[in-house]
This record gives sequence, structure tokens and C-alpha cells, in this order.
Amino acid sequence: RWGVMEFFLKILGRICRQLALPVTCGSAHLGKNAGTAETPSALLRVVEKWKEAWLGNEVKQSQDFLLPVAVDDRSDHQDWILVSIVSSKPGAVLGDSAPLCVRVFDPGKRPTVAQRVADNLEVLIRGVRACTQPGTTQVEISSCPEARVASQRIVAAFGLLLCCVGKAAKESC
Repeated sequence: RWGVMEFFLKILGRICRQLALPVTCGSAHLGKNAGTAETPSALLRVVEKWKEAWLGNEVKQSQDFLLPVAVDDRSDHQDWILVSIVSSKPGAVLGDSAPLCVRVFDPGKRPTVAQRVADNLEVLIRGVRACTQPGTTQVEISSCPEARVASQRIVAAFGLLLCCVGKAAKESC
């Protein structure tokens, strides 16, 4: 399932670049690791070896980073949420010095999961600066459609991601 989503995320990323949208879509591969890493340093150890799955410079130049994130330890990852990271300063790019705002779209509304994922991604985007200024990232649990079955959450997360890209393109969802 996530392999199919990865394919569509690559296409969607290309569309965002072609339309010059201020949005970057992260890979499902990154989302699997960001959601299951217990600490930011564990995530960094994995991502530092990658050549293509993490495009940090592109993310820092965007105003919104959208990432479907797997939050279960199953090998086939069925429980997914959507994370949207924006600057707390409207219109600023993520590489700006303003604190980040991490919006988590989780049908289960799990605050500990939201905070762990936010911590992991903050360090990935901000690097050492996040370690020297902890607690500046604002975490919001945003409303989203109910998905009672974990296997439906991958579709819900991808659908929400499509709506976010549509809004950035000034299309109604």
C-alpha cells in the first residue's frame, strides 16, 4: 500500500514544482521512518545515509511541508496520519528563523504521537538549532475525517494531503 502512495507522492511533488506551489510533499519512505523513530537522533541516523528520499533544501524553501506518517510498528504500516509543517510567521519559508507549527491530522487524536512526530521532524528540518531551542515548535491536532479502521487511515492521510495541495493551488476540495 505505501509503495503505491510513494509513487503518487512523487508525481504530486513534480506537479507542485511545475505549478511553483509553496508546498513540498515528503516521501512515504521518510514518513515511515519519521513516525516510528523513537527519538530525533534515531531518525537523523537513518536519514543522513539517504541521497534522494530527504530533500532538505527543497523543504526549507517551501512554506508548507506535507508528510504522510506511519505511526505503527507493523511491517506493512497500516496506521497513517498526515503532518503539515508551516512557519508560525504567515508566508515565511520553513528555513526562516520563526518557530515551526506542526499540524497533525490524526483520526485517533493522539497527543503523545503528535509530539513525538513533531520533535522528530523539527530536528530534521532545523537541525542543531532545534536542539538548542527546544520547545519552540507549536503542535496542533487538527480535525480530520474519522477512520476507525487503521487500514483506512493511509487513504485518509493521502486524501487530506491532496486537499492541502489543492488549497495551495487555490482549488476547492
